[in-house]
Amino acid sequence: LYLPLAGKNRAWLAVPVVFLFVGFWHERTGFGTQPAWYAWAFLNALGVIINKFLDDTLARYRKTGRCAASGPAHWLLQLERKRLR
Repeated sequence: LYLPLAGKNRAWLAVPVVFLFVGFWHERTGFGTQPAWYAWAFLNALGVIINKFLDDTLARYRKTGRCAASGPAHWLLQLERKRLR
């Protein structure tokens, strides 16, 4: 399911669809009757997407030494600079 949706190329689309499918798969009483599964799917998809974004940002920083990042990614890069010193 992940690869046909473009996998690494469009993770922002593939990851939520996969987790939504997993939430639906585990719900036994019918679509939408147990919202906890969908909340679980949303939170996991959000975590995976954030993790992928930060990994890509750090990889770009490690490769070039520069990266146009702001917000939490900028804070993470500051920590990475301190660690590399």
